[in-house]
Formats: sequence, structure tokens, C-alpha cells
Amino acid sequence: MVVNIVPDFSVTLTHVAGTCPIYDSEAMKKFQELSEKREEAAKTFGIEILSKWSPTRVHKTHWIIKAPSKKAAEDYFKAVGLSIWNEIEVQEIKMV
Repeated sequence: MVVNIVPDFSVTLTHVAGTCPIYDSEAMKKFQELSEKREEAAKTFGIEILSKWSPTRVHKTHWIIKAPSKKAAEDYFKAVGLSIWNEIEVQEIKMV
């Protein structure tokens, strides 16, 4: 029996207040348009979103995802436009 193990990744998205879509109506519009493509893009890149959260008053979001590779994770976040105003850090993790 072959078991395909899909690795887990921690993804941190960080931006400065000046690029936050909350304060920029054009960025928010683009964010909302691209958000509609997330489910389709997740299928395309083999991404499963396990959780995501953001501390209050901080321009940072943390995601835990399953992805076939680090590149697939990076490509997903680019495809859904989150790399437009965020720096994205992807790290493979081991759930404990």
C-alpha cells in the first residue's frame, strides 16, 4: 500500500499599515475579487487550509496548510493575490 503524505506548512503573511487593504479601498476591492478565487486555486495547487488567524492590531496573518510542496504553497498565495501587499514566509512544519 502506498501512502502519500502531504506536508504541513506554516505560512506567515505580513504587511505594513500603509499597504493594508483595510485602509485602501482599491486594495480591498482587489482583495475581495481575488478572495473569490481561493477555493479554485486551492484545488489547482493541492492546498488544504487547516487554520488561519490574525492577532488583533497587528498586520500579520498566520495560516497552517497542507500542500504538496513549498513551491505549491508559495504559488497559491501568489495566485490569490495575497503576495501583492504581503511578505510571505512559508516553512514546513511537523504537527506535534
